[in-house]
Amino acid sequence: MTSGRLSGFKAIFPIAFLLQEVFFCMTRAEYKIDAPAYISTFRSSCVVMPCKFQYEKSRAQQWTITGIWHLQSNQIFLTNRHDNHNDRAYFLGDLKNGNCSMVINPVHKEDASQFKYRVETDHFKYSYKQYIVLNVQDSPPIPVFDFPSQKLSENRTITVKCSTIYTCYLDAPELVWSSHLGQVTNARTDQGNGIWEVESKQKFITSRHHNGYSLTCQAKYPLGANSKIMNGNLQITYSPEILKESWCRKNVSSVYCECVAIANPPADIRWHIRTLNKTNSNNGFSSHSSTNGFRTVASLKGIMIPHADIWCNASNKEGSLSYNLPLYDSPEILKESRCRRNLTSVYCECVAIANPPADIHWDIHDLSMTNHTNGFSLYSSTSRTRTVATLKGIKIPHTHIWCNASNMEGSMSYSLLVHEKPEIAPESHCQYSLNWIYCQCVVLASPPAVLHWVFGDLHLNQTDHEFTIKSLLVNNKTAVSLEGQVLFPKSVSCSATNEEGSAMSHLPLHVDWQKFILIGGGIILFLILCSIGVVCACRKRRSDKPKQEPIRINSYITMEKITNKGIKKEKNVVVKGEVKKGSQTFNTKVIYPEWNQGDIYANVEPYESDTIYQNEVCVNIYVHILLYFIIGVDRTLNSIFFS
Repeated sequence: MTSGRLSGFKAIFPIAFLLQEVFFCMTRAEYKIDAPAYISTFRSSCVVMPCKFQYEKSRAQQWTITGIWHLQSNQIFLTNRHDNHNDRAYFLGDLKNGNCSMVINPVHKEDASQFKYRVETDHFKYSYKQYIVLNVQDSPPIPVFDFPSQKLSENRTITVKCSTIYTCYLDAPELVWSSHLGQVTNARTDQGNGIWEVESKQKFITSRHHNGYSLTCQAKYPLGANSKIMNGNLQITYSPEILKESWCRKNVSSVYCECVAIANPPADIRWHIRTLNKTNSNNGFSSHSSTNGFRTVASLKGIMIPHADIWCNASNKEGSLSYNLPLYDSPEILKESRCRRNLTSVYCECVAIANPPADIHWDIHDLSMTNHTNGFSLYSSTSRTRTVATLKGIKIPHTHIWCNASNMEGSMSYSLLVHEKPEIAPESHCQYSLNWIYCQCVVLASPPAVLHWVFGDLHLNQTDHEFTIKSLLVNNKTAVSLEGQVLFPKSVSCSATNEEGSAMSHLPLHVDWQKFILIGGGIILFLILCSIGVVCACRKRRSDKPKQEPIRINSYITMEKITNKGIKKEKNVVVKGEVKKGSQTFNTKVIYPEWNQGDIYANVEPYESDTIYQNEVCVNIYVHILLYFIIGVDRTLNSIFFS
């Protein structure tokens, strides 16, 4: 029985083994691998070989799965067992989930081979027939550079692209531009079969400044490898631009101009002077032009035309431009430049015209002034060809203040006039001697002042013939004299005026006392002598007259009248009045009817009729002498004490 069973088991075993083999064959038909057939990478880079395999997963969680990558020579390249010795490669995924992807980092040249995958479990072992070919290059792939090859017009929006592929999505390369002309964007995409792409874009608006511009792109990898540099040159067409280096220079008799223009295509330059079109030798002018790349330089030579506008016109198919060329000239300091001085400070302004604009410096006492000079501050402003520089600081004694203007065409120095309000000096005065007056007025002013004289209420000028007016100007000091003959001196004033202001002063009067004392003493002595002589003469005449009878009322007497022609005798003079008896004198009225001057009174002595005439003559002479003396003294005192 036992032997029979054993023999039956032996008979069944081959059949079971055969069924097992059939089962495995049927199962192996489901064992597939999904991996790229070919991958190309480069040395010193990273590569990810994507791989997915299929196997019986019903009891996979209880199985121990071993993944093995073999080389073409059947040498083990990578395994997940503990005996793996390759530190440059590792499995990226989970083998139990069917991920057999392998990473090689870095890649060596000898890694180029055919790779096959084998799986082993506790119940089966299987080598997949499909293999992966790994190609290893010496250098990275060349980036793809999408760059416009044709010429582009100005102000056009374009996009420039740069891209490259790589085999390690874990560590992508960086695309580096030589410059950013606009907005830059980067993107990564999976191309499949282990290939990835990185792309960088630049979007910008074309400009004339981009013409001839070289734009480059390069891929830089994490492990230090760099791709070839891709280069592109932008060709931008644009209308002409006339550069600021265009200029004109003049001298006494001629002018020379240069016009510099850049354009693509190169510009055609023509000259315009007023209404003349100068394109060749004509009317005393000649022109010439040369082109180097996109730069055109045209020159013009000819005679100097006063106050002429010189125009440069550049044109091409994109457009045209006209430009009024600046006429370069050395500085000219205008006469409006000046300085003002007051009690404590000085303010100066220097105005210069030049092209190019002048640079202005200040000099005082041969010292160059700067903002660091104590007590002074400087400021300068420029509008086109006009430059105005100011100097402010402490008051400076009467000295020269120099303004120096310079540019590349030359220089000019100018001594500024210091403007100052008139000031009448203390030495101004008047002197009076007898009937002659002399005055002098000294005025400090800049610019020189105009002087006027006021004599009492009379305003004098140069045409007044009674006075002589002379003036003398030395630097900023004006001395004016006034002299003439006057009987009675009056107050004298001197006024001075310039554009900064005016001043007026009453001049003191100095009198020559010595002459007045001598003359006054002589007059007094003369009057005394005359009085003594008159008294003596009157007494003598009285004693010589004979005595007459007493004068009677209504009687006629002979009188003597003093006239301009001498003593004249008059008759028929009637004496009227009442005679008082017992009195020594008579109160009488002496009437001179033929004089037609009314009644004339006199004292008449009763016994000496000649006394009537004698007393009257002596008294009249004495009174006239005394009157002249009083008038002379009065005039003398007025002149002495007048000021």
